[in-house]
Amino acid sequence: MQQGAYAAKVIRNRLRGRTTPPFHYRDWGMMAVIGRAAAVAQMGPLRLGGFFAWAAWLFIHLINLVEFENRISVLIQWGWNYITRNRSARIITNDQPRPQIADDDAVAGNDDDRREEQQSSSV
Repeated sequence: MQQGAYAAKVIRNRLRGRTTPPFHYRDWGMMAVIGRAAAVAQMGPLRLGGFFAWAAWLFIHLINLVEFENRISVLIQWGWNYITRNRSARIITNDQPRPQIADDDAVAGNDDDRREEQQSSSV
């Protein structure tokens, strides 16, 4: 988000013939949800855990959404999923069988060398 705002400022300044100072990243901290109504957060020297970190995570993610309608929609969806314990959005399935990965030696054409090594080691 910071880079997007900076890119917009650079474009605006170039169109006006102005220079822009170099980009400076501001570290807002780290947050992670670790369970139902539980999270961890570190924002500068402030460290939060549990419900308060989870509430901070929700609030920060909601305020960074673009339009008010999106914020309300996401809040309603999150609230409904929280109340109903709906986790369907988190399920990742892959019905496709995994592709077979070729042996590195076979791909490189080294099958003969490998067979010779195996025969000489077994003698």
